[in-house]
Amino acid sequence: QNDPICIEMISYSGVKSIMNIGSGVKFQAQGKKMYCMLEPATFTESHIEPTNRSQSTTGYMPYRFKECESFLTKDNKFRILIPNIPYDCYDSFTVSFPGKGDLSVLYFLFDKDVEGKVIPFMQENLQSIIRKMVSLREADAKTVSTKFVDIVKKFRINSK
Repeated sequence: QNDPICIEMISYSGVKSIMNIGSGVKFQAQGKKMYCMLEPATFTESHIEPTNRSQSTTGYMPYRFKECESFLTKDNKFRILIPNIPYDCYDSFTVSFPGKGDLSVLYFLFDKDVEGKVIPFMQENLQSIIRKMVSLREADAKTVSTKFVDIVKKFRINSK
């Protein structure tokens, strides 16, 4: 497969309304989107800024290279791009329904110990998902999930 895999996590609060828009769900709420992109070494558009790629592809992220941490997996099969800051959604954001072959995971935070239980579970779950989706080695999957969850921890919206 030549297409990148883009992982998107959304933290939101203050939901005013939720509307079905056919291809997804539109939330009228404040939110933060956090991204992680895994680009295969064979990806032909890897030289194009993610923000300048077609928005209808998995290669799109609303960031430039200089706004992302970029590193290669140990086997050089993937370049990983993790933005240093989340993308702020002030009025609304849309969550697209997963397409064929896509995966969507919802985390409902019922445990008040977010730092001690919820975040570690999310990190282990993400590590397992990316290992299975792209056959990353254990060490690479752990590095990617750790770096991504560090951004999530830093910028999540606290529920009050």
